[in-house]
Amino acid sequence: PEIMATPKCPECQKSAYPAESIKVKEQTYHKACFKCTECKSRLTLTTFKVSDFGQPEIFCAKCVPKIAPCQADKSVEFERTKRATNLTSEVRLVNEQLRGAEETLGKATHAVPK
Repeated sequence: PEIMATPKCPECQKSAYPAESIKVKEQTYHKACFKCTECKSRLTLTTFKVSDFGQPEIFCAKCVPKIAPCQADKSVEFERTKRATNLTSEVRLVNEQLRGAEETLGKATHAVPK
């Protein structure tokens, strides 16, 4: 008969026996090691959350990621800021071309009539 090895807790790497452990997402944790990855608060089977983005970590409701790290730089707000920055630099360039650099800097090149 084949003897099954006792699973190791992913947090402390020690054997996690059934009486003292919690099994979640094919991982077996000691009850004391079953904590939020971010804030380290203790979790239970009813209070733990997992990310919707395939991350192996466990979280509390407060710390669970709302946006995947790879999506954060592609958010709507990021795109708007990027476009606004590009537009601002384009407007500045057009103004310098139309008015001339001296006028943009406040140096008049022609005499003002009296």
